[in-house]
Amino acid sequence: MTVITHLDKLKNEGDKVNAFHMASRSTGSASDGTFFIANYTHKKNGKSLVVERTALEILNFALLSAERFIRIKKQREKNQMESEIAPGGEMRMIADESWRGFKPTKSAEHKGGTFYRFSRSAQEN
Repeated sequence: MTVITHLDKLKNEGDKVNAFHMASRSTGSASDGTFFIANYTHKKNGKSLVVERTALEILNFALLSAERFIRIKKQREKNQMESEIAPGGEMRMIADESWRGFKPTKSAEHKGGTFYRFSRSAQEN
């Protein structure tokens, strides 16, 4: 997301378009994530509904982007956990590795702890 301030300094529509393209290129933001907003100054301190609405649009975009990021991150974590479970196998969270007759064959770190896959050791079969 890119916010271009000093809208009041841009003299015409051409300056505005030029600033928009320069900001988008330099930050890599998509065009729908680039916003213009005028600054309140000591000379221009009267309430502006346009500025207030733009500020709310920027906040809305930021919140939607954060929500999308969290959904994607949770899905990636879920996919990672599913890929660590071997077909036909089962991973269980345990406190230690002392199950008699079983040997840990695979482990995976996760924020909830370490997950191990166990199988019977060859000597005990």
